[in-house]
Amino acid sequence: RGEASCLKTAHLLLYIGVKLCSVDAQQCKVKDMVGTKQEQDVKVFLLKLLAEIRRCEGSFDRLMLCMLLGSRAPGHGCGWYLETEEEEEKVRDITYIFANIGELDNCSVVDLVSEPIWSLGSSPVVVAALADASELLLVLLQHGAGESQQQHLTYKADPIQLSIAFVVRKLASIQHVRLATELQPPKPGLDLFRHTVNTPTLKCLRYLLRTVPWVSAKFLNQHVTGSIRDVSLVLPGVYLGLDPPTLKHLARCATRSNLRMHGLLPHGLEQIGLPATLKDFVNLLK
Repeated sequence: RGEASCLKTAHLLLYIGVKLCSVDAQQCKVKDMVGTKQEQDVKVFLLKLLAEIRRCEGSFDRLMLCMLLGSRAPGHGCGWYLETEEEEEKVRDITYIFANIGELDNCSVVDLVSEPIWSLGSSPVVVAALADASELLLVLLQHGAGESQQQHLTYKADPIQLSIAFVVRKLASIQHVRLATELQPPKPGLDLFRHTVNTPTLKCLRYLLRTVPWVSAKFLNQHVTGSIRDVSLVLPGVYLGLDPPTLKHLARCATRSNLRMHGLLPHGLEQIGLPATLKDFVNLLK
């Protein structure tokens, strides 16, 4: 009725509808009381639901929050997700929505994955990294997640670098790496990649480091205090700008930056005619 939404049962039907659209699209054809629906029909219905959610709430903050955290999302918005939901299912949902939401007026997928989630004061990348949702994080990065034009409520730093700092701190804490001189002398080559099990947290770090030419060692040292004394002792210098990065990596970053600027991630990779192996590299899979 044009009133402010109270986020009660009737409003949550919009979110349940979005979830069902994702399931229906994955089945390609859905039988109902009338007959069968083609995937295009489901897409049209999805866009109507998304437009109504944006009209009611003014943004897609709650939708992003629920897709990233699922049943752990705070508030009423999590009611449309199952307690037993796995990350793979959330990846399918968020990929499907990203593939279509850009067709709405004044809606950019790059902006959607980069703008802060105001209820948390952080960008989607930071939320996914803190939740150890490595595959969801990969999807966000593939779609161009990065620095937003809007200011974060809590953090004003670059979300990619901030996420890297959080992940490094977590990995260092898990490994009980204490490099204070009085406790443990620095050991050459003690880096997190060689001395950490390949957990979702480490996968998050790998994906994040593939998106930037390097990370400021000064920035990391400022944000990783309490766990390690100097990040250059636990991360290879090539990631910190202390050693020159490979030309291939710099080319990947430049290519992605250009595609992101024109809103062409990730579908633009198909248009520039890259070989399959190189396309996977630019798409952060290698």
